Amino acid sequence: MKSIIIDFTVALRKSSHSVKLALFAMFIISISQYAYMTIFNLYLSAGGLNTALIGGILFMSGIGASIFAFPTGILGDRFGRKKFLVLSSILIPFIIFIQAITLNSKILAIFSLLYGIVTLVIRISIDPFLAENSSSEERVHLFSLLFVITNLGGVVGSFFSGEISGLFKTTEFISLRYTLILFSIFSLISLFLVLPIKEERSKHNDTKVYEKPGPDFIIAFKFAVQSALIGLGAGIIIPFLNLYFKDHFHLKPGSIGTIFSVGSFFFLFFGLFGPRISKKIGILRGAILYELLSVPFLIILGSKPPLVLAIFSFWFRGGLMNAGIPLLSTLQMNLISRGRRGTISGFLIIVDNLSRAFGTLIGGFLIDKYGFGLNFYLTAILYSVSIFYFYRAFKNNKEINHGEVVEIKESGF
Repeated sequence: MKSIIIDFTVALRKSSHSVKLALFAMFIISISQYAYMTIFNLYLSAGGLNTALIGGILFMSGIGASIFAFPTGILGDRFGRKKFLVLSSILIPFIIFIQAITLNSKILAIFSLLYGIVTLVIRISIDPFLAENSSSEERVHLFSLLFVITNLGGVVGSFFSGEISGLFKTTEFISLRYTLILFSIFSLISLFLVLPIKEERSKHNDTKVYEKPGPDFIIAFKFAVQSALIGLGAGIIIPFLNLYFKDHFHLKPGSIGTIFSVGSFFFLFFGLFGPRISKKIGILRGAILYELLSVPFLIILGSKPPLVLAIFSFWFRGGLMNAGIPLLSTLQMNLISRGRRGTISGFLIIVDNLSRAFGTLIGGFLIDKYGFGLNFYLTAILYSVSIFYFYRAFKNNKEINHGEVVEIKESGF
């Protein structure tokens, strides 16, 4: 563990001042986002909205991200990433604040749509920004560091959202409203971190740009199939996990916040091992190993386990499944030409968000009708199919299998 920490410390020291600012801004944004994710639908539920309506509101977030993903990616490739990071840092506090002061379903749906667009802008900007401000050798550590930092923000946001809501001596609904407002104000700090950022867009031009888009979009299609399967499975159950603990085990928001906070620590812990695992078995196999190990815990969660087993299964499922994300991000950024990273990231986010949005819509309906168990099993099936497909799609590429990701030649597809 000590050597792993040293590796990350060295990678951070080597990174530019702008990269450090961007990572710190992502930490602040992550605190607010995880707080929002932990208590927003609890707030809606406490306000009297049923699960199907909550699912519909969350569905709008996915639709918003999907509509604007492709044009945002193109604009990011053309005009740079900083402008979009600044815009996101301005809009996130405003959107969370508006959602915290109303229960009007139309207003909630509109601002959920806007929230999806803004979170999309962050996702579509930060990965290319890190890729364009680092060398290919630094990327595995930087993407893993981003993952660790955002999940450390998740630990803080999830924990304090539950704890702060318990400090207000009022109804559960009002205390959750006040907590959302506080985190909306807190997220403004990120604006002062992204404003001084300077983009170094030509410094690390270490990736060939294909004159023809064919190879890039073949790669994108393979990632898109995997993303659609994972997104659909995730949408069916992940947005409802806090309601699972509330309805199935009758836990209070403070307890749920603590569980989610510790869960983010598991994300962080498993994510630390990503670079070391990728060196030993390769980036592709490392990502697949993480995902494969997470599936049994979904089955446990769906089988009505006792509370302690459910909590540990929730922690290990989330930690293992999400720890592969920085490896997949590194893979995408290394395999896609520099000039199309934003565009293809936008396309992949469309696929991810549409599949998650429809999964959420389906998930809310199924939970209302059949309870939570069926959703866990459906997600386990979809994840398993995704793992099998993704390995088949990329297994013959020697560069990926040996962890030395270099440019994929057109003849390889």
